[in-house]
Amino acid sequence: MWDSGSMVCSISEVAVEKIRCADVLPERQYPEEDIVLIGCGGLRTQPEGFYDLEMQLYGVPCIVPTLVVSGQQDDLILGSNIIKYVTHVLKGDGEYWDLASFHDHRSDPDIEHFLSMFTNVERWKGSAVPDKVGTVKLNQAVTLLPRHEHLVWGRLPAKSPMSPGSTVVVEQTDSKAMPRGVLVGRLVTPLWGDRWVPMTVVNPSDKAVTLKRNCKLADVFPCLAVEDLGVFQGSQAASEKEQPDTGKRQHDAPSSSATSLKPPDWKTIHYPERGMAQPRSELFVRPTVPGMTRQSPGRST
Repeated sequence: MWDSGSMVCSISEVAVEKIRCADVLPERQYPEEDIVLIGCGGLRTQPEGFYDLEMQLYGVPCIVPTLVVSGQQDDLILGSNIIKYVTHVLKGDGEYWDLASFHDHRSDPDIEHFLSMFTNVERWKGSAVPDKVGTVKLNQAVTLLPRHEHLVWGRLPAKSPMSPGSTVVVEQTDSKAMPRGVLVGRLVTPLWGDRWVPMTVVNPSDKAVTLKRNCKLADVFPCLAVEDLGVFQGSQAASEKEQPDTGKRQHDAPSSSATSLKPPDWKTIHYPERGMAQPRSELFVRPTVPGMTRQSPGRST
C-alpha cells in the first residue's frame, strides 16, 4: 500500500514469513537507538527491527530499510521516503511527463488520485486544461511599505476558467501595465472558488509605493507538478568520506545499481495521519512540455 502520510516503509510479520519461505529474506537488523512510530491519536508502536529489502518500483531499483511492525494489517506500506525518491527518478523519464500531462476527465478517479500523489498537485478538473487561467487585478488601492514583503490579494476576471482546489502557479505578469519598482514572487497555491488569489509583493525601494485599483500584478497558470528541492534522506548511492590530510572529499563508486534509502540516523519517527501532505519549504515547477499546458519555469520559490 502507498501511504504518502508515512515517513517510513514498514512490513508485517505475515509478509516477513512469506519472504522467508521464498528464501530471499536478508538478515534482520536492529538499530542502535530505539525507534518509535507515532501514529494517529498519538498511538506509539515500537518495531521489531528492520530489513534492507531490495525493491523495484516502476522500474526503479533501490534498497529500502523496512521496519517490522507487529500487528500491521497491510503486508507492506511504502512511505514518503521511497515515494519521493521514485518520483524524483521518474521525472527524468519523458513517458512520465506524457502521462502526467495527459488529461482525461473521464479517467478513473483512482488513477487521477495516484497521479496527484506523484506530482504533488491537485490536478485540473474539467474537460480541458487552459493554457492560462487569467491575470490578477487589485480590487482596491494598496500601499506597500519600503523594503517590505507583503501578502496581497487580488481577483481573477469573471470569465476566467475555474477549477476550485486545483494547484496553480502565480507569477509576475508580463503585461505592459505591470507597475515598475515592485516585484511579484512566484507562488504555488490552490485555486480559490471565489477567484481571489494570494500574491507575494515586494517593495525593494526606500519609499512607499501605492498600487492603484485595477492594477495588473500577476498571471495564473495551471500547475503540472511540484517537487521538493531538499536532499533525499540517505538516497545517495556513493558514500562520502573526509580526507583529514588534504581537506578534500572523496566519493566511492556505488557497489550496485540499487540505491540505498537508509536514513543516516534512526531516532523517534513521527508517523503522521494517512493522507496528510508533508510540509514543503522549497518548490519548483517543471518547464513547459511541448504541445502541453504552459507551466512555470523550474525555479525555487
